[in-house]
Amino acid sequence: MHQHATAPIPPSERSWVQLVFNIFLAVVIVGLLITYSMAIQVSEGTNAVVTRFGNPIREVTQPGLHWKAPVPIEQTHVIDMRKRLFTTPYTATLTRDRKNVIILTYVVWRVEKPLLFLQSVGTPEMAENKLKGMVTYQKNFHFGNYDLSALISTDKTQIRTGEIEEAILASVKPEAVEKFGIAVEQVGIKRIAFPDENAQAVLEAMRAERQA
Repeated sequence: MHQHATAPIPPSERSWVQLVFNIFLAVVIVGLLITYSMAIQVSEGTNAVVTRFGNPIREVTQPGLHWKAPVPIEQTHVIDMRKRLFTTPYTATLTRDRKNVIILTYVVWRVEKPLLFLQSVGTPEMAENKLKGMVTYQKNFHFGNYDLSALISTDKTQIRTGEIEEAILASVKPEAVEKFGIAVEQVGIKRIAFPDENAQAVLEAMRAERQA
């Protein structure tokens, strides 16, 4: 009984098979990369803005898998739509009766219009810088409409801090959403401090109120 030996594959044929395999593998890898660059995965609490050659063209607001043209034609910018909280620096301001007070405020905000937000500010850090200036300006304006007794008093009926907070919010809110696509949901007074020269005057005023 004779055994037939398997004929070896010629070197030229082996190199051709290897070349075909390499080409096939490269095509698969390139296809996967292109598919990956075309996918937009939007999770809960986020939106996406698609830009074409750097220009924003559309918003993607529904969670799930979406598609776009491959990079570098179109790119995706994910925008966090959740609420954010930041604290402004201490700033000095004058009350109506010319008393100097130092105020620390906080702001609660979120992105309302992703496309406008990306075009106007781009990042949360830039957004908070814009809000910081707006809140400081309005805070100085509205505190100037109240006497010091509206901030600190033994008579709770004279305290107007909530009223001042609402006034600042009402002034900041329309401009923030119109210019930057930002919804400001709350502006609050976190702390009120007094310079040394005013501290004694505040204490004397409170003693006088108690005696009265």
